[in-house]
Amino acid sequence: MPSRRSLKTELESIFQSVLQRRTDLDYRRGKKSMKARKDSVYEAYLYAIACQALHEMGCMPVAVNSQGNLFVVRRAPARLDTTRWTCSYVSFTKNKVNYELYCDVKVMSRSPGVTLEVDILILPAKYALDCDNAGIHPDFKELRLLVEAKNHAKGIDMALAKSFVGICDRLRTKISVTALVSSGPARGSAQALLHGLRPPSPLLDNVYGPIATSASPIDFKDLLKRELNTVL
Repeated sequence: MPSRRSLKTELESIFQSVLQRRTDLDYRRGKKSMKARKDSVYEAYLYAIACQALHEMGCMPVAVNSQGNLFVVRRAPARLDTTRWTCSYVSFTKNKVNYELYCDVKVMSRSPGVTLEVDILILPAKYALDCDNAGIHPDFKELRLLVEAKNHAKGIDMALAKSFVGICDRLRTKISVTALVSSGPARGSAQALLHGLRPPSPLLDNVYGPIATSASPIDFKDLLKRELNTVL
């Protein structure tokens, strides 16, 4: 698995080139400061790749609510309104419609009253603002992107695969791109289960470095550039 330091270096490089911002992953409460967990850094890294994909698509991603020259990345799941006011996020335009890219937001699922954390997601900007003003969780029906990030040394086991199938069942729609991105490959029956999803959900393995994959049929950035054109 990539180290926390290498992930931070790579994502900061992407943010600097795409958004002209450095990143802040530290969690501050009063005078205390803690380093972000490696899982949180991995999510932020994939968020940076999504920004890069949007940039290459010509969507002109812009940092919103950045603090000075820092892009403050959320490192724990929270409400959308909290994210919009206390952390940074990205705004962009596709086909004359404004959208926003978020990290670690709770979304209302198909199950009444049940919210689920989404690691990386895209929402229409007007809808996100309406949710913020009303103080409500966004609904899964408005999701345009759903990314589940898993940073596990041994890859995806059956438990993780079943969890992702459940997330697909509760959150995915015909207008959303859904992807599971892992720092290690799926093994045996887990891989068979994931590739057997209908409609198929792409499985991304070993996404790291300069947007390269190892033993993977699909590159995460290329997946986004291709699939987002169908839902935005």
